[in-house]
Amino acid sequence: MTTSGERSALDPGLVPVHHRIRDLIAKYPEGPLPEAEVKAISESARRPFPGSGDPLSEPSFNDRPDLKTRIERRRAARAFLADIVRPAGSGVAADLERLSERLRHNTFRSGRPPALEASDLDLPADRIHTIALHLLRNGVSNAEVLTGLHLMADIARSDDADLLRELAMLGQDLGYYAVRALGRLPGSAPHLLKVAERTPRRDRTTVVEGLAGQPDADIEALLGSLSPKQTASLAEMLLCLPGTPRRLIGHQGFAKVVKVLAETPRDLSRHPAVLVTIARVWDEVRYGRFALLGFAPGEREATAESLRMLLRAPEVAGDVERALARHPASGTLIWVSRQIGRAVLAEPETMPSGIAVRVIVPDPGNGGDARTQLLVDGVPLIERLFNQGFGDSPEWMLQRQGGLRATVEPREVRLAEPDCTEGCCGALRARIWRDEKAGLVEWEVRHTHRSKEGPVRFSFDAAAYDTEIARAASDFTWEWPARRAARLLRERIMAEPELLSRWECGLGWVSSWNRERSTVQFYFNYPGRESEEEKQPWLQFRYAFEVPDAVVVDDTAVTAAVERVVADLRSADPKTVKRHSGGSREHAEALGFPWPPRNR
Repeated sequence: MTTSGERSALDPGLVPVHHRIRDLIAKYPEGPLPEAEVKAISESARRPFPGSGDPLSEPSFNDRPDLKTRIERRRAARAFLADIVRPAGSGVAADLERLSERLRHNTFRSGRPPALEASDLDLPADRIHTIALHLLRNGVSNAEVLTGLHLMADIARSDDADLLRELAMLGQDLGYYAVRALGRLPGSAPHLLKVAERTPRRDRTTVVEGLAGQPDADIEALLGSLSPKQTASLAEMLLCLPGTPRRLIGHQGFAKVVKVLAETPRDLSRHPAVLVTIARVWDEVRYGRFALLGFAPGEREATAESLRMLLRAPEVAGDVERALARHPASGTLIWVSRQIGRAVLAEPETMPSGIAVRVIVPDPGNGGDARTQLLVDGVPLIERLFNQGFGDSPEWMLQRQGGLRATVEPREVRLAEPDCTEGCCGALRARIWRDEKAGLVEWEVRHTHRSKEGPVRFSFDAAAYDTEIARAASDFTWEWPARRAARLLRERIMAEPELLSRWECGLGWVSSWNRERSTVQFYFNYPGRESEEEKQPWLQFRYAFEVPDAVVVDDTAVTAAVERVVADLRSADPKTVKRHSGGSREHAEALGFPWPPRNR
């Protein structure tokens, strides 16, 4: 008998992990593997075995140690694991199987074994390789396979590529370490591309970063073997990267990927997925991180123009119009149509001098939101200096508290924040001031978590700077209908604060997310005091309303939607008709509201 969560002797999870993923690959020979089935393999490997938690477990530490103590404990944990692994260096089948048994029945405090390195074992490389192969081919638990991958990182051989490629398709932890080992093998670019094609979007980042680490010559050789559609797929994968990995900057191989995409045959450019990729890459080459790829002089401008010509082809516009007639609510089709309209109106690209502000709105299916791009002499500033995220929203950077306006008194403006928070991984901030005597605007840009690097300084002609910042702050052509409604409602409430204060409420924030382009999210707080004591009860309320997406913003319809909300705020207490969405049970009870919140 087994306890809940443990395995029985008939559990299919006792089949080696590699066998299971290999069978899944054979079952689905093309396209991404089914996420649910891949997840089932990974979860099975993580489940405890009967008898797990025996005395072999690494020592328990319940306190929160300082850095030095943590380092010492990590070393102790690795030494502990090395003592378990070392006897299998004999290569004898019984010793290898005994190692597997000890690993699969061991409970590691962190949920995974420590990252053992080949140097920890003091064994010849061929013996370590034998141990790693045994664990990778026969391991049925996370501990076995992870230990094998850790050992394989520095000793993998070319004939291990197929094994590592198949394990990499598991994604998550196992996939990460398999990609790390695979990426160190000569000629691994085709294997990495195959992994990227077969894994879900969420796991592609690790694989594409592995590709970015390959020599330019290997990427160019890979391109020679790809069809135009595969090249477009590779370009789309590059768009999935979070931030701007340093390896991307100056990468000539990936610049070639983008140049080949710009030469896509007209018939293929009409394929919906390829068209979306072309539209996104067009923005990234002009204003985003692809501008930093290893283009020769003039190539970036020529590539941007070729991409623009693909988008403005009459047959492409006709295809999108017909598709929109069939699917009028498709956010992606509406977005593509707007990109085509911009391509038709745009002039051949010339990189601006001084400072230039642009807004990129990615495909809503991508999950990203509108972001502000800052170019200095045509080079994207944020992507050049900050690799952990993207520029802040236009509302935050251009509208909030004076935006990028320069005054004699220095002001600090946040330019970019990572996907986590500034407190976690820092942010990119600029100190901005005006030098009246010199007729200049000065910037000092710094990464808040990299004080040793010091700020990077920029100087701009003050008159040209003022003109560009004023233009950018008043340009709302990038907005979709719901985003415009959100801005107008926010401006209205700020101009008439009594709309909320009469109900003892205060404005939180109002916006429309790119992934939900037909919905305005309006949050307000109760009580609405400007400064509240930390322990004072409070609740957040959500007011959502629809403004349908459209290729062209109908300002009359948008204004009417905002006026309806304003009328609601004047006629009824919004707390009584809207759902509270933030706070706590204690605060809700103190303020006389039910918990959990009722859906309304």
